[in-house]
Amino acid sequence: MKREELTVRLRAPYDPRRGFGVAETPEAGYENIWFVVPPPPPRARKH
Repeated sequence: MKREELTVRLRAPYDPRRGFGVAETPEAGYENIWFVVPPPPPRARKH
């Protein structure tokens, strides 16, 4: 998947405060590897 194909919300760089976004791998030899950290699933409503 290309980064442009992600929703605008997920295209932003990963931010620990927000908890989601894209993150580049810092390891040598993996310069073009990126990960998508998704937002947490919605919480179930208590009835």
